[in-house]
Amino acid sequence: MDALPSSMLNAMTATQLAKETLAKVKTEHLLSSNEKLQDLSEVLMRSMSIVRSTLNSRVPINRLPPEVLGMIFEFVPEFPSDESLETLVHRIWGPSSRNPEDSLILSHVCRHWRAVATGLPTLWTSIDGTLAFPPSTILKRAGSLPRNIFLLNEISNFVDYSFFDGPNFRELLWDSVDIEEMTECLQSPAPMLENLALKADIPIHSANHVHRKSFSLFMNETPRLRRLALECFPVLPTNRFTGLTHLHLASCVGAQILSGILSMLAGTPGLLELTLYGIVVPFGSPQSNLPTAELKHLRRFFYFEMAPAVTSLLLSHISLAPETAVFITYARHESRILVPQVQDFPSMQDVTKLFVRVARSGIVVAAVSSTSGVMQELRPICLHYNSIAALETLATSIPMAQIREMWILDDSHEFEDLLMYEWLGTADSIETLVMFDHSVSSIIQSVAWARDRQSIAKNSLPTLRVLLRDPLAASIAMAEIVEHHEEHGFTHLCLEYLPKFRGESVDHMIPRGLFQSVEIEHLTAKPEMAMPEICRTTAHDCWPPWDDVLLLPSSMNLFPTMAHPMQYVGTGPF
Repeated sequence: MDALPSSMLNAMTATQLAKETLAKVKTEHLLSSNEKLQDLSEVLMRSMSIVRSTLNSRVPINRLPPEVLGMIFEFVPEFPSDESLETLVHRIWGPSSRNPEDSLILSHVCRHWRAVATGLPTLWTSIDGTLAFPPSTILKRAGSLPRNIFLLNEISNFVDYSFFDGPNFRELLWDSVDIEEMTECLQSPAPMLENLALKADIPIHSANHVHRKSFSLFMNETPRLRRLALECFPVLPTNRFTGLTHLHLASCVGAQILSGILSMLAGTPGLLELTLYGIVVPFGSPQSNLPTAELKHLRRFFYFEMAPAVTSLLLSHISLAPETAVFITYARHESRILVPQVQDFPSMQDVTKLFVRVARSGIVVAAVSSTSGVMQELRPICLHYNSIAALETLATSIPMAQIREMWILDDSHEFEDLLMYEWLGTADSIETLVMFDHSVSSIIQSVAWARDRQSIAKNSLPTLRVLLRDPLAASIAMAEIVEHHEEHGFTHLCLEYLPKFRGESVDHMIPRGLFQSVEIEHLTAKPEMAMPEICRTTAHDCWPPWDDVLLLPSSMNLFPTMAHPMQYVGTGPF
């Protein structure tokens, strides 16, 4: 195939040249040698590459500065396997850190994206033990930026321990860690460390031979540490984490564990959120001279699955602020021993709202004051036997004088009379009463009885709010409300159709003019989406809108999202 004259090349546009070349190939390809066709193929491939690169460079997203494009890359969805360390990392940390291997997918799009994905240090600051390429590659590309390290069990994949240098990492999550190995590795100052989560690996068969010596971490130099999670440790580090704001301690078993917890709390005066879960003290372990901790700034206190003796010891040595919101859950095997007196918490000085939910899975009680609240969950083995005792104790332990809004939601339809009998006589400030449709008849009788005994003033308790779940129960409730209107004396009625309600509306059964006002609301979204994550086990289909003073859904996230709020997938550490 003869070459085109240079004069012709100068006169023709690139498009015309391509068309002429294509036509020439079509007419002469049978006469051309293999060598010429191979040369032509290489020229055309290079030309196509140049054209595609030019087109890609003109795409709006590729006109952004590399730094901005790199920030967009940080939002790329990830697809971790269920058992990968990445799944664990994102469940604990949230997406504040990303797997560098995600950048490999981006690098396959085009040359420009490859250059950005491999050239920006911010995309290579995370290290975990499951990477397919050496950590040295990540360390080199991350440069001097602080690192985020995620390790599962052993660190044999890492020949070089230099990534443990304190000045060079910001977050460390180490799951199933050998305590001896951990204390050996973490002995350098960590001036940049902000988040630390450690889970000890203690086999059950060697529980009596685990590491029980006192130890410290990072030479006691962690000035920027704000969030700490420790799980399965028989003893706690002796560090004084003075700047700590979030602390999570779980499944810690040891004779001196209470002393260690209280000592750690005493050294963290600025703590904002505290989670204690499954703390166990062996039977017969002496507990004397325990230190005290004053947590003036604590905003949220989560207390899960601990024996009453441990509960009493800890709470008697911890001083909380009136603004502290408290959530307490009790284990099934401790169901006979009731929750502590809620009036012992400072936030219960001016309770204005009360929520009681009795379900098959247990009892949830939430009492809210003007600035905070206390939530308690009890999961008894025998619901009927233990619920009566629990509710009787709660009825006498919650100050009722200032309560304006009361929720009594009983799935079993057995405890409304008990609750109303105990509470209506002392709750003379109630303005709103909330219940399920099947409970209306029982509640109306209790209210009428209380009015006859003048336990409730004639002009009090004006608003009745009914949550409608079942068409038949709702119809019966409407008939009861109309028939006994003079007896119960409610002047305002609010009907809320829950999403599970299936059937014809029943609000037409209420005659006009019977109430001063009638409000009707159809809840289309699932109510549980508006309630705290930690309450969904029991109060699964209804929750009052008190998140402003109780516990927000994100409050259990020990390591919250820093730059990726849409990707949060977890509810708590470990």
